[in-house]
This record gives sequence, C-alpha cells and structure tokens, in this order.
Amino acid sequence: MGDDGHTASLFPNTDALNEMGRLVVANHVSQKDTWRITLTWPVINQGKRVVFLIEGAAKADRLHEVLLGDYDPERLPSQLIRPESGNLHMLLDAEAARRLPKVGMHGDAETGTLELTR
Repeated sequence: MGDDGHTASLFPNTDALNEMGRLVVANHVSQKDTWRITLTWPVINQGKRVVFLIEGAAKADRLHEVLLGDYDPERLPSQLIRPESGNLHMLLDAEAARRLPKVGMHGDAETGTLELTR
C-alpha cells in the first residue's frame, strides 16, 4: 500500500477504480503523470490469498484510516481489497503498525488479528 492509500496501480480517483468487467487495465495516474498497467480490484479479490506488504512511519496514519476510518474507496483504493476467500494478510513493520490496536506478542514481534466488517 502506498502512502496515498493505493494498492497495485489502483490510485485514488482514477478510472481503474470503476472497472468491473476486465481483468487488467491501463490506468492513467495523473498524480505521477504516467500510465500504469494494473489488475482490477475484482480480480485481486478473487485471489486465494492476498497479501499487503507495508512498511514505514509515513504509512501509519493512512493504514489506520484505510482499516478503521470511514469507507471512501475513491480516495483510499486499498479499502476495495476484501478477498472473497477471506484470506487477507498484512505484513507490517513496527512503524507502519504503530497506530493499530495492539493485539499480542509472538517472541519479539507483535502479532494478531484485526477483524473488519463493512
């Protein structure tokens, strides 16, 4: 997940967020003045296991907002990722996870499950 809440090349307020019928699209990302190729979010949600890799203090506030804030997927595209399998995993470093509820410890690492419903 990017610090703007994007995932894959699904960026905020871009046309690809509204694509429901295609597997892959070319997505113009005006924020970066470029085109990106991306899987569409319905395809990502068909994954047997979906994993986010998120690191860095710059993403802590945005991650908190994506998981626990108001639902606004046009602004926070990562909120669209809810695999039908229920297998969504997040690999986070301590800085990225600092605003999330503390759940438990496994050795030196904080671990746990955060259940979300929308």
